[in-house]
Amino acid sequence: LNEACSGGALNLQGCSINQILYYVDQGYPVLALTEGNRAELIVGYDAYTNLIIYDPLTGTTYVTAQDTAEAYYASYGYPFVSWVQNR
Repeated sequence: LNEACSGGALNLQGCSINQILYYVDQGYPVLALTEGNRAELIVGYDAYTNLIIYDPLTGTTYVTAQDTAEAYYASYGYPFVSWVQNR
């Protein structure tokens, strides 16, 4: 990613949901790698602390509670990556 695009990849592994939501709030989706290198993209959140997640395998977006996501991603060691463009 660093070679193909301007900006930089950010290894956010180990960051909590609250920490990665900073990047989402700034307009940078966060990639989460889970079982079997399955990927999901955290693209937003709402006022009720629900996460909005895009699943590229199904092509759908779904909403999950922040505490549910926290437990789920914790079981994978908080496997997060994001991308920040040079401005």
